[in-house]
Order: sequence, then structure tokens, then C-alpha cells
Amino acid sequence: MARPVFSVALLLALFLVNNARPALFENWTRPLKGARSLWVTARNDNYFSDMGQWHNRDSYLEAVDRLARSGCSHVGLDISANQLEYPAQALLLQRVPEARFVHTGVTGPAAKYAGGSERSACAILCPDCENNQTKLALYRDWGAPIEIGRFLLFLK
Repeated sequence: MARPVFSVALLLALFLVNNARPALFENWTRPLKGARSLWVTARNDNYFSDMGQWHNRDSYLEAVDRLARSGCSHVGLDISANQLEYPAQALLLQRVPEARFVHTGVTGPAAKYAGGSERSACAILCPDCENNQTKLALYRDWGAPIEIGRFLLFLK
């Protein structure tokens, strides 16, 4: 009786492994083989492998560099214009392991959970907020922002 159950389980396992192959070996952003393989590319480069169309890798790198040099470890992220927060978080945590992040500029129904989170931050990064008058007005008490490509960085 156990033999048919084992055979079904084995067939199911083989089916699942076979269907996982394309995701592992033909992944266009992070392949396991070829010139852009995960084994040969730098980890920091992989954060941007599917973000080339926005041409903002240098802005992320410079913003993280300025944040790390600022000594700020409680960073506000305003992702209302660009929701790609992970590269900034991952890169800053490599350099400042004690860094913590809060969302700022939150609007709509979620605003009740934000509770003035920018008050606890010592910096606010707003990707793709260049010339955004609403954001400039929202953070006017922080002073003039540092413009990094299309990003705005506010430091206390």
C-alpha cells in the first residue's frame, strides 16, 4: 500500500523540480548561468538588474553614500513617487547595520498609521521627487534638499 503513495509523491516531486528549472536557469534578471550569472556579478549590482529602464542606479548609490556619511541611522523614505525602496535599504544596511527606516509622506487611508513618522527621522530620502512642489512644501522645515539626480535628500 505504501508503494503507490511513494510513486505518486516521487512523480509529483519530479514534476515540481522540472517546472522550477526555467525560473532557475532562464531567469532574465538574475540567471544562474552565463555572463550575468549570480555567481559572477556583485551583489550590489543585482539590486539594479531589473531596474535599468529608470536609469537611477547612480542616484541610489550617491544617496546611500551621503546617508552613510551623515551619521543618520533613522531614515524616512517617501516612496509616493517611486516605490523601489529596497536598493536604498539594502545598500545602507550594509554600511550602517543599525539603520532603521520609516515611511514618510504617507497619504490616504494608511496615513493614520504613519503618525508623523518623519519627526523621528534624521533624514528623508524621496526618490523621483525632483521639482515636486508638494514634497518640497511638506518637508520645508527640513531646509533645502540635496538634489541627487531625480532624488531629493533632506538632512537635519
